[in-house]
Amino acid sequence: MAQHDLPRDQAAFAHQESPFGGAGRIKPAKLDVTLGQLVDNDSLARAGIALRIRIVLTQALVALWLFRLFRTVNVVAAGAVMAFGLVNAVAILTSAAIIATAQSVAGVPGLAPGGAAEATVQFAYAFSANIRDATAIFFGLRLTPMGPLVLESQWMPRPLDWLPIVGGVGYTFSAFGIPVPARPRRRC
Repeated sequence: MAQHDLPRDQAAFAHQESPFGGAGRIKPAKLDVTLGQLVDNDSLARAGIALRIRIVLTQALVALWLFRLFRTVNVVAAGAVMAFGLVNAVAILTSAAIIATAQSVAGVPGLAPGGAAEATVQFAYAFSANIRDATAIFFGLRLTPMGPLVLESQWMPRPLDWLPIVGGVGYTFSAFGIPVPARPRRRC
């Protein structure tokens, strides 16, 4: 059965699994639930958008600061940390802009293509969730070169040198929906 053949209240459930490994965060019972919640909780939705923009600002500033910190150790690796951090910030900003668009459509339903405000808002939230899941790759790619930088600089205790590398690999795998292999358990 194709998604367009499903009853209206089940169409939102047709694809809950994100292709980037996330578990589809938005699962309303009906398409109009998300729209209704946005209209009823306008200030809360706007606060969420503002928080996302603060995350973007923080990500960008941290990327620049890490470049400044590590450029004397290895300028290429420090540049990679900065570049991946900035790309991550832009992706989060894109997700925030999509949520802001959903908020605009909730306020002015006439903005929706074909007048389908409920479907447009639901699509925007699903699209934003998939972008958020995909940003894990850039977060992971930012952490991976940070490990060798910390190792080379010898500015931190030895166990902390490997933490960014392990975390970066984990984030990168999670972006592809590949579970990080667990340690095999011994059978007694």
